[in-house]
Amino acid sequence: MHRFISLFIFFSICVVHSAKAHSTGYESFKPVAGETTYRYLFWDVYSAQLFTPTGQYNPEDPLALLLTYKMTLKGKDIAERSIKEMRLQGLKDKSKQVAWGNTLKTIFPDVGDGDVLLGQKNADGSTSFYYNNNQIGFIDDADFTSWFFNIWLGQKTSEPALRAELLGLEGNKK
Repeated sequence: MHRFISLFIFFSICVVHSAKAHSTGYESFKPVAGETTYRYLFWDVYSAQLFTPTGQYNPEDPLALLLTYKMTLKGKDIAERSIKEMRLQGLKDKSKQVAWGNTLKTIFPDVGDGDVLLGQKNADGSTSFYYNNNQIGFIDDADFTSWFFNIWLGQKTSEPALRAELLGLEGNKK
């Protein structure tokens, strides 16, 4: 029963929109650093760019993380990897892992070479998701937003070199 209540509360504050053309609002943002590429073994998985209103990263400010995929991946796998990365950073709350994982599985589409997923941290702490410039989801949960963007930007990221490149940190680039 506790799990049902937790899921009900979570889904009450999460709104998943159907795909529609929508201005992301990040167009006026400035890039924080150059483009970087996430590689797994021998494969380029995606290129990543970070944008903020000022061109400087502040974890309290809005941001947009743009991922341009270079290979085919299932949306379900992207969602599961996102939750795995949150766990690796210390997310222990199982009900959040399940609820957020289920929500991300409904949001993330399958992607192919050239497809773009954009995650946008909004000023109110919510997250908007876009696929090839169409809004595909919205999660109104500041805790989720923090854990999600820390996959790439948090100090406990599993990819510190990628983080350094996104943030333009000197001496830590690949």
